Amino acid sequence: MASKLSAVLSVVFAVSFMLVSVVPFVAASSLFYRTYEGRGIGKAFSVVQTGDGGYALIGYTQNTSDYSSVCWLVKTDSAGNMEWNKTFEDGSANSIVQTGDGGYVLAGSTSSFGAGGSDFWLVKTDSFGNMAWNTTYRVVGDPYPNSIVQTSDGGYALAGGPDYWLVKTDPSGNTEWNKTYTLSRKGDWCNCMIQTKDGTYLLAGTKSYNLMALIKTNSSGDMEWNQTYEYGDANSVIQTSDGGYAMAGYKIEGFPTFCLVKTDEAGIIPEFPSWIILPLLITATLLIIICKQKLHKTANRQSY
Repeated sequence: MASKLSAVLSVVFAVSFMLVSVVPFVAASSLFYRTYEGRGIGKAFSVVQTGDGGYALIGYTQNTSDYSSVCWLVKTDSAGNMEWNKTFEDGSANSIVQTGDGGYVLAGSTSSFGAGGSDFWLVKTDSFGNMAWNTTYRVVGDPYPNSIVQTSDGGYALAGGPDYWLVKTDPSGNTEWNKTYTLSRKGDWCNCMIQTKDGTYLLAGTKSYNLMALIKTNSSGDMEWNQTYEYGDANSVIQTSDGGYAMAGYKIEGFPTFCLVKTDEAGIIPEFPSWIILPLLITATLLIIICKQKLHKTANRQSY
């Protein structure tokens, strides 16, 4: 009996040792910290997890001697090891999505094309980062796109500043329409954009340098409404499961603080939560009925 117990304990000990030794190693193998060297100075602004479990990063790399910079796309495996990298012209990209065909589309700005200054820049690549085409979109000032999505019709929408500038293209990058939404005379800037479930667009950012702002358009880019909120800036926006919206950014209260704003489908923050409205109406109705009954009884007593 003792020998059997000893054998069982030996097996338990061996299994426990294996779990303690192997499990942390397996878990740690999916965690990593990597740096990638380009031409000298480099910054990444956006990352997506790719269909094969790896990652694609976009930003720029800059030569330390003459400070010339190029857009830089880096593709890694699931452990962060670089598989390949590509550079594109004179510019930088701030947003990336993997497209339905396994390639990538990058939104950024470049001064290599157009009539001086910088332009909105859209680059489409294949699954290995080879450029398929690129297009620029000219707007007054020095525009910079901060967000891009592949739209439900297979085209693209990119948004940024100055003001709130939204460009809609077909699958080949040809402009279908573009809209500018000016909320104030200066200090308006779009930081993020999504296509909503019904095919319309939602843009968020800042107004007059210090107010959080939210713009809703229809599927053709015509503004349906806009809302502004307390002092701050919105850097990310999502559509929530209840059909409303949530924005993340910062609020200015002496110094910037984390901020989360939840609105209804019209961008409004109700004074009361929606779930409390019905109970309030029922309570108010009951109070009115009770008061009327008391007044009626009092009137009856006084008549006697």
